[in-house]
Amino acid sequence: MAPLVPWMKYLLRFVGGFNLLCGLCMIVFYSEGYAILGMQKPSAILPVQCMGILVGLFGAGYLRVSWRPVPNRDLLLLGMLSKALCGTLALYYTARGVFPWWFALVVFAVDLVYVPLFWLIWRRLCRLDEPTEDAWSAFKTPGNEGASNSGDGDDGGERRKEDKGIDARK
Repeated sequence: MAPLVPWMKYLLRFVGGFNLLCGLCMIVFYSEGYAILGMQKPSAILPVQCMGILVGLFGAGYLRVSWRPVPNRDLLLLGMLSKALCGTLALYYTARGVFPWWFALVVFAVDLVYVPLFWLIWRRLCRLDEPTEDAWSAFKTPGNEGASNSGDGDDGGERRKEDKGIDARK
């Protein structure tokens, strides 16, 4: 089974490119962003530019997930949580009247709408990477085939050395 069905791959590529573009705009065109929102530009622009860097990095992360889904799936989880938390904060400030009402629609269109879609993709990728019985064979090395893996600190390999008269403390 392919890790991503076509719509998932296209979605991740679209959102990745969109975030790269938005991040670039937040870094370079920060004044225009404040003008669109009808807000006065603050004297310190570094926080907005740092946010733009993070948005761009998330875009690069979504592109990585589209290219190598299973090893990079945790980037998708971070992005999903970021979109949910930032979207919730933006809606809160819109409800308080800090941002205009139409800002809630923008936040929904560029952030919150992707949270359930990212969840579906992330769950699919997690199911593909669930361990099987054969996966435990990677942990077997010569000499510990019968070692206990009970998690209680009891090492079956050390016990076997003692049975053979070898001092395991050395």
